[in-house]
Parts: sequence; structure tokens; C-alpha cells
Amino acid sequence: MDIRICFLSCTILNFFLTSTIFLSSCSAQKTILDDRHALTAFKAHITHSDPNNILSLLWSDKIPTCKLEGVSCSVRRQRVTSLNLSNMNLTATISPHLGNLSFLSSLFLNFNNFHGFLPMELANLRRLQRLHLQYNNLSGQVPVWLGNFQRIEEIVLSNNSFTGFIPSSVFNISSLTVLSLVANDFSGALPENICDDLPNLEILSVAINRLHGQIPANLFKCIKLQKLSLSYNQFSGSIPRQIGNLTDLRELYLGFNNFKEATIPREIGNLVQLERLDIPSASLTGRIPSSIFNMSSLQTLNFQNNKLFGSLPQDIIYNLPALENISFSMNNLSGRIPSSLWECKGLQNLILKENEFTGSIPKNIGNLTSLQFLYLKYNKLTGTLPDEIANLNLEMIVIGNNGFTGPIPSKIFNISTLRHIDFQFNHLSGHLPSDIRLPNLEQLYLDNNELDGWIPSSITNASKITLLQLYGNYFDGPIPNTLGNLKFLKKLHLADNSLIKESGTTELSFFNSLTNCRFLQTLTISQNYLKGFIPNSVGNLSTSLYYFEAYESNIKGKIPAEIGNLSGIQVLELSGNELRGTIPTTMGRLTEMGRLRLSGNILQGSIPKDLCNLKIIGELDLSHNRLGGSIPPCMGELITLEKLNLSSNELTFDIPSSFWSLVKLNQLNLSSNLLNGSVAPDIGNLNIITHIDLSRNQLSGDIPTTIGKAQMLNFISLADNRLQGSIPESFSNLKGLEFLDLSTNNLSGEMPGSLGTIRYLQYLNVSFNMLQGEIPATGSFANFGAESFAHNFGLCGPPLPNVSQCKPQRVTKSSKLMERVEEHKYAEECVTAILELALDCSVDSAAERITMKEAGHRLGKIRLMLQMTR
Repeated sequence: MDIRICFLSCTILNFFLTSTIFLSSCSAQKTILDDRHALTAFKAHITHSDPNNILSLLWSDKIPTCKLEGVSCSVRRQRVTSLNLSNMNLTATISPHLGNLSFLSSLFLNFNNFHGFLPMELANLRRLQRLHLQYNNLSGQVPVWLGNFQRIEEIVLSNNSFTGFIPSSVFNISSLTVLSLVANDFSGALPENICDDLPNLEILSVAINRLHGQIPANLFKCIKLQKLSLSYNQFSGSIPRQIGNLTDLRELYLGFNNFKEATIPREIGNLVQLERLDIPSASLTGRIPSSIFNMSSLQTLNFQNNKLFGSLPQDIIYNLPALENISFSMNNLSGRIPSSLWECKGLQNLILKENEFTGSIPKNIGNLTSLQFLYLKYNKLTGTLPDEIANLNLEMIVIGNNGFTGPIPSKIFNISTLRHIDFQFNHLSGHLPSDIRLPNLEQLYLDNNELDGWIPSSITNASKITLLQLYGNYFDGPIPNTLGNLKFLKKLHLADNSLIKESGTTELSFFNSLTNCRFLQTLTISQNYLKGFIPNSVGNLSTSLYYFEAYESNIKGKIPAEIGNLSGIQVLELSGNELRGTIPTTMGRLTEMGRLRLSGNILQGSIPKDLCNLKIIGELDLSHNRLGGSIPPCMGELITLEKLNLSSNELTFDIPSSFWSLVKLNQLNLSSNLLNGSVAPDIGNLNIITHIDLSRNQLSGDIPTTIGKAQMLNFISLADNRLQGSIPESFSNLKGLEFLDLSTNNLSGEMPGSLGTIRYLQYLNVSFNMLQGEIPATGSFANFGAESFAHNFGLCGPPLPNVSQCKPQRVTKSSKLMERVEEHKYAEECVTAILELALDCSVDSAAERITMKEAGHRLGKIRLMLQMTR
């Protein structure tokens, strides 16, 4: 009986054990399937939005769950504990099915294209310890439930588009060690009690947001902080002294805030483990605390673009043995650069530009064997450049805008690591070496010095160069024909030198070479002595060329028609040369043109109607040539025109009525031509024009009263015309008028007293007219002398000489006698003027003889004088 009972008991026990194992196995299998279902749903969600089908390829149904790409599982329970799909270029919203991965402790979806809001289902991930979603396009507010993750250690949401306030619940997670919210659109202030419940926080990064207010002093209770980044926000106030409590801090970033007029607290010197101290562009003022120069772990020190002043300690480097980068640029620091700096062998970047440092660069700069970037631009440094500077493996040397003198050490042009040289705006002299070797150089600024000699052809050994700036020196000789070997050249500036054309040719042959520079964007050769012709090959220059400046360079010949091939040109400046012939009609093809200047040449013919195709032009200057015929009416359709100068030509007929519709016109100069007709009343439409010069023409009729509507005018010259009628009272509406010349016309009537109310009027000339009556003595009239009113027979009163006041005229023998004396005086002046004109017209030398246009203007004045004798 006992044996049977024992057997039965064993049988029952075995049954229960077997059942338990079986049920346990079924239960485990079910939970693994749940994780698989969640991942499958996540994959389907991604695949629906992702054209690359990345997960469909990597997550095949045949692959076990725990061996899927980016999936990790726990060893004992075989549950998904980590999902890492970073950097896979996935595009979708975040699937809510991820909330079913109940054992998930790490979620890495960073560096993808996820967008939309964070799904609420993620709040179910109670075991989550690390959440990395940086570098996506997620938006909306950060949900409050994020603060419910009481095991979480790392929250990284940087570089998304989150908005609103940072939820206060986030600052209550005692387990949190990393909180990074960089580069979002968060606003509001940091809570005053920010560190009451964050005893383990090591990294706090909230840079590049719109946070404001003061930095709470409570923040510095997070004494385990190793990195604090608050840069690029709108924090104000001061930097709290309690910052000295963060003795574990290694990186501190507070730049690009507005600590207006705040000083750097000396307590920062307590941060003995600090490696990076970065507070640029923060409106700091005062002196740099000496305690900072005792932080022996410091590697990077950046205070650029503040208002710091004072000098640097001469022993700056002795307690900073680890220093690699120093940037104090754009402050008001003064004195000599500390001599100890030149002993810092680990220094890689020395950036002190835009201060007031004095002294010279010593020879022991050669000790800086690790130096890569040297920026000393915009200081008051003097002396010569030591040869030892060439012993360094520099990538950039920027020492422009100082007072350096003497030659450039020739060995600098053999530093193979150099990418950027800037010596501009100094007083450096001498020749460039003939054996330049700069295989990695990209930019060379030598402009505005006193360098001379030829530009060496070996400059083309710098085959990677994109910018060559040599203007403002004394270089002579021809422009090298080898410049075309600089295949990557974008900007070439050779202006303001003494360069000439190559001997044995009439063409400027260097243009032929430059056609090989297919990336060329800007070319300036102005103010040289080229004395050659522009070749037809100019039309083969790069279509990327948008700026071509060659004024006052003694260029001769015609403008080649091929110049119309430069389809990308925006600025063309050829003024002040000896160009002849006509303006090529092909210029009408330059539809990107914004500024065209051809003034001061010997161009003839008419203005081509093709220029009316330049629909976005802002400035057109064809002045001081010999252009004739009428002004094309279609020029009035150039609605973007702001400055138009056609002065000193031989243009005839009326001013096109369409001109008065150029509502963006700021300056109009048509002076010294042969234009006739009247000034149209529509001149008042030019409501932003500031400068009008129509002088020295043959305009007639009245001055329109509507000119008073052009209320931005500060300069008006209508002198030397045939205008008649009275001076309009509406001139007094031009409150900003500074210059008014109506001389040498046929104007009559009295001087409007209202002109005296023009407060800023500095120049007034109404001489050589037929005005009469008393000159007003009020307002601005008191500022003008007799020359402003001379040769108006009917004007009287001060400031005209010998006339104290105007008296009513009585016809007496004495008054008639005085009139005759006055007439004889004007007649005598007329005869003298005629004789002088005859002599000037009969000068033997054609160069010294006056032009017919000038003779015509002088005859006009004589005519007016004769009218006064009648």
C-alpha cells in the first residue's frame, strides 16, 4: 500500500513539474513573439514611408528576433533590451508600437529623418535608461511624461525642432546623468530649483535655443557636472560666482548670450579640472581675472568678441602647460603680446585679431612647433617679420592690417602646409621670390602694401589657389600669361599697380590665358598702365564671371562684341580708359547686369536700344563720352534703375517722358548735352530721387511746380539752360535740399521768400537771370553772398554790393545816366567775354582748344548778358 501511495505521489509530482516547465516555455515563447510583433509593426511603419526599404532588407522574416540588425536581447529572458538604428537614413514618424517593447532599456534612433511628435505609447517604456533621438526632424513639445522614467540616465534630443518650454518634470529625475537638448527651439527660463533633484547630472547641454532670463545660482549645486553648455541663447544678467563650486567641470560653454556689461567672476579659476573655457560674444567687460591663467588643465581658452580690456600677464603660459587654443580676438586688449606665449610648444591656434596689441613678432616664434593658425590681424603690431616664422608648419597666417615693414621672408613661400596667407594693409616691401612653392595654398592676400617688381610666373605653382589679391602695390611688368594654369582660381585682383602689357603685342594677351580659369568669378585690373587692346577672347572667359573691373587702365581700342558672351556678368566697369568706337549691341545680352560703367572714354554713335534688355540694372553710367542722337525712350522701362548718368555727351532732342516713371531712380544726371524741350510736370513722380542735374543743355519752358513733390531731393541743378518764368514756391517743400543752382537761364519775377525756410540749403545760385525785386533777408538767405544773385539787373538789396536797400525808381536825368552807365558796364563785360571766347577757340593745339559744346555754353551766358543791356 505504501509503495503504491509513493508511486502515485511521484507520478503526480512529475506531472506538475512537467506542466510547469511546459507552461513556462509557452509563456516565454509568447513574450518573444510580442517583441517580434512590435518590431514587425515598427518595420511596416517605416517601410510605408521609406522609399529605400532599408529595414525590409535588413530585417528578413527568417532572421531570429535577437539577431536582427540593431537589436540586442537579454541573455536569460531573451527579451529585446536595446534597439539601435542610428545613422540608417530612416524616414518616418516614430511608431507607437515601440511602446510594447516593455524590457527596452536603450533606444537609439539618432541621425535619421524621423519627424512628427513623440508618441504617448513610449511612456510605457518604464525600464528605459538611454534615449537618443538627436539629429532628426522631430517637433512639438517635449511631453511631460518623460519625467516618469525614473531609471533613465541619458536623454539626448539635440538637433530637432522641439518647441515650447522644457518640462519641469525632466529636472526631477534623480538618476539623470546626461540631458542634451541642443539646437531646438525651446523658450522660457531654466527653473530656479533646477539642481535640487539632479544629484548625478554630469552633462547639461541646452545650447542653440531661445532660453532667456538669468542663469539660476541653483544650477551650480549640480557638483558632478563635467560639461555645461548654455551657448547661443538669450541669457542675461551675470555669471554667478557659485560657478566656482563645479570643481569636476571639464567643459564650459556660455558664449553668444547677453551678459550685458558683466565681468568674468574670478571664481572660475577654482575649476581646476577645466579643459575648455568658451565664452565668446557674450558682452563681457572688464579685465580677464588672473586666476584663469592658473588653470593647469586648460586646453582651450576663448573670449573672442567681448569688451575685455587691459593687458595679458607676461608669464601667461607658465601655469598653462596644456594650452592648445587661445582666442581673445575682437576685444580691447592692449600692451605687448606676452613673451611667454612664444614658448608654448603645444600651442596650435593663436587668435588675437582685432585688439590693440603693440610690439613686434619675436624670433622665438619659431618655438611654436605645433602652431597651425596664427591670427594677429587688426592690431598695432610693427617691425619686420622674422625669418623663423617660416620654420613653422602653419596652415593659416593672418597678420594683415598692422604696421609691419620690410620684406616678406622668402621661405614663407615654401611652407607646404599653408592654405591661407593674409599680409594685406601693411607696409611690406621688396620683391616676391622667383621660386614660389605653395602646393596647398588656397588664398593669398598681399594687397595694400609696398611690394614691387614683377609678379613671378612661379605663382602658378600654387595650383590650388582660388583667390589672388595683389592690388594696391607697386608691381610692374606684364601680367603673367601663365595665370591660366590656376585652374581653381575664382578671384583675381591686380588693380592699382603699375602693370603693363606684354611687349611685342598690341593686345592684352593675359586674357587669352585666363580663359582656362573656368571658375573665375571676379577680375579687377583697374588703375594700371596696360595700354593695350581687349582681345576678342574676353568673350571666352568663365560664364561664372560676375564682376569685371578695368577702369583707368589706359585700355585702348574698341569694346569687343564678344563681351556679350559673359552671360553671368553683374558688374562691368570700363570707365576712364581710351576706348573708342560704338557701344556693342551685344551688351544687350548681359541680362544679369546690375551695374554698367563706360564713362570717361571716347565712345561715339548712339546709345544702343539693346541696353533696354538689361531689365535688372541698377546703375548705368555712360557719361563723358561722345555719344549722340536721342536717348532711347525704352530706357524708361528699366524700372530697377537707381542711378543714371548720361552727362557730358552730345545727346539731342527731348528727355524721354518715360524717364519720369522710373520710381526707383535715386540719381539722374543728364547735364552737358544738347537736350531741348521742357522739363515735364511728371518729374514730381520721382518720389525717392535725391540728385537731379539737367544743367548745360538747351531746355526751355517753365520749371514745373510739381518738382516740389520730389521731397527727397537734396541736389538740383538746372543751370545753363533757357528756362523761363518764375522760380516755383514749391521748392520750399524740399526740406532736405542742400544744393540749388538755377543760374544762367531766363528766369524772371521775384525771389520767393519761402526759399529761406529750407533749413539745410548750403548752396544757392540764381545768377545770370532776369530776376527783380528785393532779395529776402530771412532764413537761409543770410548765408549767401553776392555771387549767388549776380547779374540780375532787377535784383536789389543786400548782399549785392553798393546797394543797401531797394528804392522806388524815379525817372530823372541822374537815374537815366546811371542806367546808361550800368548798360555800358554790361556791354563791356560782353565784349570782353566774346574776345576771350574767340581766343580760346583759336588755340593752335587741338588738345588745349575748347570743344564746340563748351563754346556753345559760353555763348549762352553772353546772350543773357546782352539781354540785360536792353
